[in-house]
Amino acid sequence: MDYGKRVQYSVFECLLDAKTLEKIITILKPFVDGNDGIRVYQLCESCVKNVVLLGKGELTEVAKFHLV
Repeated sequence: MDYGKRVQYSVFECLLDAKTLEKIITILKPFVDGNDGIRVYQLCESCVKNVVLLGKGELTEVAKFHLV
């Protein structure tokens, strides 16, 4: 939940760089047991442009500004 937006109960949409993705994968590995699975789907920029969203919700966007 610290790295993205929850779009369903167990589905998160995240915009990550490669280093952060590897960190999250390392954190999540201990939570996978024989009956569970975690899937990570990487979408290229042109693929994201073709996402079809039905119903309520919105796609995660890259922040244009960061305030510190």
